[in-house]
Amino acid sequence: MAITLTGTGGLFTRLGAEIAGVNEIATALQATLGTRTTTINNQYLAAQQDVIDDLYATRDGARGLMSSWLGSLQGLAIDTLIEMASDDGTGINPKDLLTAIDKLVLQMKATTQSINRPVLSSTVTADTGNVGNGTIIVSLVDGIDGQPTVMVFAETLSAICTADSYRGGGATASR
Repeated sequence: MAITLTGTGGLFTRLGAEIAGVNEIATALQATLGTRTTTINNQYLAAQQDVIDDLYATRDGARGLMSSWLGSLQGLAIDTLIEMASDDGTGINPKDLLTAIDKLVLQMKATTQSINRPVLSSTVTADTGNVGNGTIIVSLVDGIDGQPTVMVFAETLSAICTADSYRGGGATASR
């Protein structure tokens, strides 16, 4: 018997529902809740501020509850994998997350199943004030195994050239 991966009751179907919940909570914690609280507060700047005395305290309480639910969803995802791997015909020993992941990976390899890689991209944009023709190279390939990188953070990086290839730094600006 194998771990059911997709469909109703499938491992990845269950994990997908739980991860969707995590994403919704993260959005609420990072953006929605704070923005809505500020919008409400701004409506009371001129008068009746006493009406919203507990607005920020209740917002913080909601954040605490959502954070607690995040932990519960994480535990649920871990327990789901462990139990599904354990309930599979041969079980697992020890009954822990790493052993469950190992069993899942071995099963997927044996049946030539895989998880689709995310499609990632990067963009290098030169600042309009740059002088010269320096080059920045960005790679989305893991330097260890040559496989496409599976995690990239949305971020902006800045690079400053502090030297040139000419002896004594004798390059001429704009060349």
